Amino acid sequence: MQIVKVGNVYLVVKQGTKLTPEQIKSYQSKPEPDLTLAIWSDFPDFNPSLSRELNKLRKQTYTPKQGALQNELSDNKKLSAEITVRKQKDNKKYVVADYTISDKEIPTDLQNVGLIIKRDIEFYELKYDEKIQKAYWADEKGNKKRFNNTRAECEHGEITIFDSVLVLDKEIADIIKNIEASLKRIYKREDIKKFFDNLSEKEKTIYNEYRYRRDNFQSGNQKHFSLAHELKHIRNKGAFKQKTPHLNLESRLKLMEHDEKSAHIEEALRAIEEFYKKARNLKVFPKKCDWLVQEIKNLKKDEQDKLLQDMEHILNGVIKNWDNEYSKNYRKKGKQFAQQIQNMAYDVPLNELQNSDEDYKAMLSEYYRFDVYNPQTGETESKDLSSLMEKDVEITEEQRKDYLNLAEKTVSARQKKLNKLGLSEENITAIYDGTLPAIFEIKEEQAEAEPITQVVSEDEPQPVKSDDKSFKEPYRTYYQNIAKRDKSKYLEDKKAENFSAALVRENGDRLEINASADNHVSLGAKDQKKNAKIPDYKDFDDLVKLLKSQGKTVSLGDIRTPEYKARLVLACLKAKVEVEPMPDFEKTDGLEPETLKRLRIEKNKGKGGRRPIPNRYQNGR
Repeated sequence: MQIVKVGNVYLVVKQGTKLTPEQIKSYQSKPEPDLTLAIWSDFPDFNPSLSRELNKLRKQTYTPKQGALQNELSDNKKLSAEITVRKQKDNKKYVVADYTISDKEIPTDLQNVGLIIKRDIEFYELKYDEKIQKAYWADEKGNKKRFNNTRAECEHGEITIFDSVLVLDKEIADIIKNIEASLKRIYKREDIKKFFDNLSEKEKTIYNEYRYRRDNFQSGNQKHFSLAHELKHIRNKGAFKQKTPHLNLESRLKLMEHDEKSAHIEEALRAIEEFYKKARNLKVFPKKCDWLVQEIKNLKKDEQDKLLQDMEHILNGVIKNWDNEYSKNYRKKGKQFAQQIQNMAYDVPLNELQNSDEDYKAMLSEYYRFDVYNPQTGETESKDLSSLMEKDVEITEEQRKDYLNLAEKTVSARQKKLNKLGLSEENITAIYDGTLPAIFEIKEEQAEAEPITQVVSEDEPQPVKSDDKSFKEPYRTYYQNIAKRDKSKYLEDKKAENFSAALVRENGDRLEINASADNHVSLGAKDQKKNAKIPDYKDFDDLVKLLKSQGKTVSLGDIRTPEYKARLVLACLKAKVEVEPMPDFEKTDGLEPETLKRLRIEKNKGKGGRRPIPNRYQNGR
């Protein structure tokens, strides 16, 4: 085994391995400035386990990137437009909070890091089941729909705020309207009770369900505090990345809890500021601050001020409330902390898993740093409140037994396996630090080869007779691994002049790959009944990823089917691979609407447009 350095890329390969000019060109042009490793399946001589371990030296946390703030919540245009279109179709009543979140509400240190804030609109129609006498929420087709209790999600600097729009047909809307009109005329509590006692079961059930959802999920101030919560998470992650702490898994698990608690404290401090700015209106406080409202609602102004400006009381009050109301949903086996620590055990770079009290205390100082409002001056001041905590997070015995011990065993197994594979932890750290000399380094002039163009077509390429069959190996290794990934059966005609292989899917579908030594490749597909069909989107994605890893551009061969051509071009746009020539699909007939939609999204991304919604990762509410 040896380490080959190409530009900024270290490759772990077998002794005596030779790289082709296109591989050299590809690896030398990798854009990452720090240690970068090619995915092991790109090149057949990689040691897979070792390559994956070395790749974990790259930082796993979010790194803020310079860029303009994209704030979809700065106005209500998207929400209003969607509701207007729906009203014209069904004439139903739509109940939604009318709120915006201005750019000024984003902390200044996050204004220029490419932050994206999006609005996700979810519609729920209130229905009533006469047989079981229960109200329920349904989707547009009338199927029961579970209410999404999440107000916001955050992933890699993208925050999604969810709008829950309540939809009422005329009958249900009239029931609610009549009840609310009657309640406005009743002032005594005992009369309200009598009124509800006289309602039918249907009326009571419908109104109670409606009021619960409206009061809990339609409040505009809740959205503002949800945003503050997520922004705090992003700031914490940025601090974690910047400080590069050396912490063991136990310390990291404790910091996960501090991260959540600090986000709740951020909401409380924002609410206190709003309380003063809005003439001491208690309604500004989110439900998470009910404990604080109960403490101050009957106090005189000077007593309120004394309590609200006592940061030790506020901080520890939020922490106690979190411990009482939220901790179980985070600490339990199978919940958020358990999942995060297991992922960390598999993915965190081993050179970071040390123990440093100094780093741990530094992270607490960052997590518990807040902009604290002073009602006397009307200004905020950045303060580190970590020293005011009454006690640190304590890992419970259940947490150790359920998932922390297992995570630590995973790390230990990784370390043992790594040593067996031939590189010590010190070697790996030296690679990351740039202090390990390359066994040999590719000279610059070797990487001057022109990029190779790969023709991709529907038809099988004509075989090119040659004794050199080495061109088959990258395809073979790559598609054997694709077969393992998809649990498909790999078939290959090794006697053919071309590389000729097929993947048989679990459902009986078949993907066929044919490639010649003349840089010509084709994809074909058949369904269970052996009828020809266009390969799936992911099949084109896989092919283009292979070509990109080899530093190739794509030339469109003799492709007759517009949909085939469009899916191939879509894969190239997603992978940022050059295409020759680029067709104009807006003027092309025969495309599936979904394909055209995806093409437009990718083209907009290339122009700096808004990215599509990613797979979400819920970062704890």
